[in-house]
Amino acid sequence: MDLKVIKELINYLKQNELSEITYRSGEDEVTLKQSLVGSENTFGPINHTDDKGISTDNDQSYTVNSPLVGVFYAAKSPQDDPFVKVGTKVKAGDLIGIIEAMKVMTEIKSDRPGVVSKIMVNNGEEVEYDEPLIQIE
Repeated sequence: MDLKVIKELINYLKQNELSEITYRSGEDEVTLKQSLVGSENTFGPINHTDDKGISTDNDQSYTVNSPLVGVFYAAKSPQDDPFVKVGTKVKAGDLIGIIEAMKVMTEIKSDRPGVVSKIMVNNGEEVEYDEPLIQIE
């Protein structure tokens, strides 16, 4: 499935304030979901995590959430070390994981500095939109 089609679906979802849409074309299928708060939606961009992809419990820890539905990968390949482990110090912009959706790899980066305190998904695990991935303190 073409990335252009996915972006058009995202725009359609946002413009019509839908919470979920599924699109099928031949053997390809994609489901997009977003949380709606009043009339404002909180659908994060497909290419990176921004403040809408982070849920904060307090000033000292935050959770990086999945910006899309797909498969989470903790490393570039099964032979490589994971991008982060519990205890890893990260800076804003550090790569902390990859999500594959429709054969498109989306890099997940930390928006803030801190220390990884919890990894909430396993390598190769399917994740949903807005699912917590990694907690950083």
